Amino acid sequence: MRFLGKAREYPWKLLQGDISAHIDLLINNEEVIDPTAVNIRTLALGQFNRRALVQGVQRLGDASWTTNVQEQGHASGAVLHKIHTRYGAKMLSGRAFIHMIRPLFQHSSQDKAMARLEQAQAALRRKAPEKISGRHVFFCRARADRDEARRWPGPFQPDADDAEETAFWLVPDAARGRQAHV
Repeated sequence: MRFLGKAREYPWKLLQGDISAHIDLLINNEEVIDPTAVNIRTLALGQFNRRALVQGVQRLGDASWTTNVQEQGHASGAVLHKIHTRYGAKMLSGRAFIHMIRPLFQHSSQDKAMARLEQAQAALRRKAPEKISGRHVFFCRARADRDEARRWPGPFQPDADDAEETAFWLVPDAARGRQAHV
């Protein structure tokens, strides 16, 4: 757990708990040798805006503790070299560079999600719900009733008033000479 020992030293120590209180402790500590902590201490002693100083220390907490970012950058070059063994150093480094900066020119996932939502809205507008008539509603409702009746096994007993109409909807599509809609 040697790597966690670094988190107990300055400047990472400032991120644990109340940052403003830790900056106050840093001001009183004259034995600080870490260059970043010395700069933070100098700013705090110089009456620098405390809120901006706290926000800066919070941003320090966003720093990556892994080499994953660097490894991903080298991965594209390694893959290119593996596939194209005859490429020279200039060609390989040029293509790896272009491959690494590709995300800068692609649309973000948020932009893609917004485009999908706009397409869905446009599709709904094309359906023009304000033009639905009673006839549309009746046939949709009748089809739903027919499909519901088909889902339940066993005899279906229609009311005497609706027997002829209901019997029409219960007749399979093939028997009426139509293809079934799925």
